[in-house]
Amino acid sequence: MPDIKAALGEIRRIIKPGGMFVLLEWEAVESEIGPSIEQKVPSITMKKLLEQNGFHPKLVHLNQSIYAIIAKNIKF
Repeated sequence: MPDIKAALGEIRRIIKPGGMFVLLEWEAVESEIGPSIEQKVPSITMKKLLEQNGFHPKLVHLNQSIYAIIAKNIKF
């Protein structure tokens, strides 16, 4: 995704205050499946971006290659 901050702003705009969404992403590690490592966003980076853009994120590692974040819209 070329502009993550713009995408997060749009998600925040359409989710009501207190609403939540789930994000699934590849962890930034080499693996046999998935996109190249250059295209992956590290979980800690995504968590910080969500916090900076008005969300309360809960990070869950599903395995070594994939993580999920449950994010609540906290900006009113």
